[in-house]
Amino acid sequence: SESKWQNKFHELKKFHEKYGHSNPVQSSGSLGVWVNKQRIAYKKQALTKEKIKLLENIGFQWILIKK
Repeated sequence: SESKWQNKFHELKKFHEKYGHSNPVQSSGSLGVWVNKQRIAYKKQALTKEKIKLLENIGFQWILIKK
């Protein structure tokens, strides 16, 4: 639902402020799982432009480059 999305987005914003990036790993828990779901939704073109913009504004990476 929309309010769940907003809650997770605010959680991700706090994560970004604390760690300086917006890419928690999936194994870190529910936020990491949520982030992965956003990447999948993006690939399927299932995210609104507004949500894409919100995520990009906090440095969200759509494709993770593993080092």
